[in-house]
Amino acid sequence: MDGRTPFISQPGVPGSAIAESAREQAWAEFVVRKREPAVAPVVLDSWVRSRDVFQIDPALARSPIMLPEDECHGRRERLEALGAGAAVLERFGEELRKTQDMLAVCDADGYILATAGHPRVIEETTEINLRVGGSWAEQAAGTNGIGTALAEGRTVQVIGAEHYVVAWQRWVCTGAPIRHPITGETIAVIDVTGYKEKVQAHTLLAVQATAALIEQRLLLEFTLDEKLLCDRLFARANRRPADAMLAVDRRGRVVQLNAAAERLLTVRRPSGGQTLRDELGPAVEAALKRGGGHPEGYEQTIGSRALGGQVRIVTLPVFRDQLRMAGGTLSRRVRKLLVREPVLLDNTAQSRLREVLASNQALQTVHEFRERLRQMWSGANMSNEKLVQHLKDWIAQAEESRIKVLQDFAATLRGYAMQPA
Repeated sequence: MDGRTPFISQPGVPGSAIAESAREQAWAEFVVRKREPAVAPVVLDSWVRSRDVFQIDPALARSPIMLPEDECHGRRERLEALGAGAAVLERFGEELRKTQDMLAVCDADGYILATAGHPRVIEETTEINLRVGGSWAEQAAGTNGIGTALAEGRTVQVIGAEHYVVAWQRWVCTGAPIRHPITGETIAVIDVTGYKEKVQAHTLLAVQATAALIEQRLLLEFTLDEKLLCDRLFARANRRPADAMLAVDRRGRVVQLNAAAERLLTVRRPSGGQTLRDELGPAVEAALKRGGGHPEGYEQTIGSRALGGQVRIVTLPVFRDQLRMAGGTLSRRVRKLLVREPVLLDNTAQSRLREVLASNQALQTVHEFRERLRQMWSGANMSNEKLVQHLKDWIAQAEESRIKVLQDFAATLRGYAMQPA
């Protein structure tokens, strides 16, 4: 889902003001004659960055940066969008085989970590390092669907000579950022690349909708992780209600706290200054960094101006695999049921899904919201104006749901520049 209005060029039909011959002429004006041509601002801005900031050589034969295999593997393991969106990406890649396009999944640094689609296109783009391990950030490759989508923070389609490097100009690339559903930060990019002669305007909508579906699956993943994390907190809090306890996710966000913590964290000295919650910030940040080295947990004491004394802090890391083990077989089955499209579930799976959702009101609500959002994005006959209005209604209702992950996701969506055409 995009933070700004998507940019799309018009396909180069004969007689069009921006047919490929016009793109080539504009590129020559900028690169060869050092003049400012009449092109879309997003293209011109990217060209300027490519030439003046990154000093990209327009005669590059291939992207010059390739990741070592071990680093590529590590980045792929950490890319949440690949795990949560595996089914969506696999299905999209199969569709692209029919249209002679390829799919590239990249991390937030612009490194390609997975590809799918038409074999011949995948083979031909290997020559320019548009393959697993290749860097397609603008810093390495100039104007292109991946790097420019990252730089602009929105979906872009770069056609033919709109690419800064000549070797990329036989292709059309359409890239869309995938955002963290809670924080809104870009965590990945998906890109569809095909022959420029076969450019289709609807490719941008398909890429954008696929990115939105992956964000929805990420939202469900985080919802379930958050529930299991809270379950562990409540299990401890029930045994020791006088201790202040809070659950913090891996991004430092407090997802739940008990009554004792709620009272204590807001304390500040009569003369003013920081609250205990403010003082705990550095300790939480340090805990997130060192937790992997202390899987059994550790204890520390810090001085607190808010309390006027010492505070004893016990940190107990909770790892994602432990969360899923804590949820047991039910957790693994729930994840599988939730991330699949309902129409793909057999009768037994549908019955099981209904049982799981009936036993957890929060998951039931999130699932219903997710389905409504999915239907909106798959509404082929829906006008842009109607889509925008439905999305506004969805956001307003999610904000009233009293479910934090939905409220956070709604706040992220509200920041998007959804403008009717």
